[in-house]
Amino acid sequence: MTPDRPIFTHRLSASGSESPRADAGEIFPYWSFTKTVIAICALRMVQDGRLDLDAPLAGFDFSLRQLLDHTAGLPDYFTLPTYGAAVAQNEEPWSAEALRAATLAQGRLFAPGTGWSYSNLGYMVTRDLLEEVAGRSFSDLLQQMICAPLELRSITLAQTRRDFESLHWAAAKRYHPGWVYHGCLKGTAADAARLLQGLFEGALLDA
Repeated sequence: MTPDRPIFTHRLSASGSESPRADAGEIFPYWSFTKTVIAICALRMVQDGRLDLDAPLAGFDFSLRQLLDHTAGLPDYFTLPTYGAAVAQNEEPWSAEALRAATLAQGRLFAPGTGWSYSNLGYMVTRDLLEEVAGRSFSDLLQQMICAPLELRSITLAQTRRDFESLHWAAAKRYHPGWVYHGCLKGTAADAARLLQGLFEGALLDA
């Protein structure tokens, strides 16, 4: 999608402080940048001793690390022709169960740890795992682990078409974020930059 204005007009100084030329109010879909946020939450739970990064997950033959780095061998739902057709026709999202079954029906791509292939399904499984272990929604984990510590006020989880009505990109306003099964965050470009800065400076995870 091509925005009708520059995507990111906000500038940061070398110290991370804002310049007076910030344009901080425009809201964008974070798309797969959401995966970075899921990974941060997962690693925070590993850091806190609530998850093991390298042990096989219960009921699976792959580890959390392999889910996060796309080496679990899981297929991707983007390769389903029916998925692409349904999105193109602006249909309502399938149930999570139907999507998972259709994706897995394509078969495993390789044994865990023996290859690499990008998998949205892997991050869907990861989000489900985080919510199950934490007993809280991904939205709650996002606020607790990332937004509150860094004081990021624009970032939220989009779940309905109405949630996309505030986007700066007109072409995305009618898209249903439910088609992004691991979740699609939205927020300002400035808060996305602050999130990454907080990560790199050690405000979210230890070394």
